[in-house]
Amino acid sequence: MAWLNDYTKRIKITSQNAKVASAYSYAMIYDCSQLSAAKYNDFWTDLKAGGVDIRITKADGTTEVARGVREFDKDNKKGLIYFNADGISTSEDVDFYIYYGKADADDYADNHATLGMEKVFSTDYKFYSTMEDLTTSTIKDETSNGNDGDKKAANEPEEADGKIGKAQDFDGSDDYVTYGNTGMDITGEIMVSVWVKTPASWPESTSYPQVVTRGDSGLTGWNLYLLRPDDSEQRKWSFIVRVGTRNWTDDWVTSTSIPDLNTWYHIVGVRDADSHIKIYVNGILETTDTSVGTANINYGTGTINNLIGKKTGSPALDHWKGLMDETFILDTALTADEITTIYNNQSDNTTFWATGDIEEEEVAETDTHTIDALLYSAQTAEHTTDAYLKAAQTA
Repeated sequence: MAWLNDYTKRIKITSQNAKVASAYSYAMIYDCSQLSAAKYNDFWTDLKAGGVDIRITKADGTTEVARGVREFDKDNKKGLIYFNADGISTSEDVDFYIYYGKADADDYADNHATLGMEKVFSTDYKFYSTMEDLTTSTIKDETSNGNDGDKKAANEPEEADGKIGKAQDFDGSDDYVTYGNTGMDITGEIMVSVWVKTPASWPESTSYPQVVTRGDSGLTGWNLYLLRPDDSEQRKWSFIVRVGTRNWTDDWVTSTSIPDLNTWYHIVGVRDADSHIKIYVNGILETTDTSVGTANINYGTGTINNLIGKKTGSPALDHWKGLMDETFILDTALTADEITTIYNNQSDNTTFWATGDIEEEEVAETDTHTIDALLYSAQTAEHTTDAYLKAAQTA
């Protein structure tokens, strides 16, 4: 099999078709912390700082795909690769290769025309944050829209270990993030996806902790949030959308499951092409509202706020308390199977990917013979030259 450019080391990773519910063509993650066994020590030794020399190819070993590297820590054997896994299948396992260890390889710029981090995310993505710090006061939007998030202040929220790499830890009092506005005037289909970890204890007073929101007030646009965590009978994940002139609660769904304390959940709110409102919990569609309006999403006529961890006008009790990771917004509604595939990839990376051993390129036997012949020819030429020199000296 062919090898990429001048790379001589690679590792094969293989998507497991049992974990692929849809032939998904959006961003996938490979968590390099699963390369912590001793047999992969060479990977961490030869890898350049930040993982900048990493390249991902399809099964042919030479066709590169867009990729981005984040949160690499060679000493602790950690790092995340985001890449376009177009071609994964529900019926067969599909191979990709991680190339590394090329001393003169530099990172691709995020805005590289075909292979940078921004190209991992299609134009459907209006915002995607890994939720690690860009600075102590900001988080990065990985899409080409540049909708980086500004924290309330430095370390409010604060970076912490998350579900996948780093996350943001919200204090439930006044922490929040304001994300950018490019491409956010989404009026039809929409999908909001996030990993959240519930707090160690529930509030004792009535509250509606907000996860991701957009609108000019608490009653416009859309909110993904946790309904009444103070009440064990009403405690549900919720997605609500203000449609046209309809009432605020006309287009609203709540989950059937009740969240536990101190637990990670993958929550997805959707408004689909039929204007149906849906909520998914851990890759499973739990509730659909079909008695919905078909008008555009109504964000109000005032100043629209794009917020993570609160909504416009939130009292302190409605601020999110807990961790938040891998947050994104699409202007299209993915299918149930695609959402399940995202969940499978991000919930347990080690079962989504099978990881092979380190492979090293070998010089083919015919190449060895060619090299030997060239050396012999060079030696013969050297002897001939010596003979001419001796003859000349004798003359």
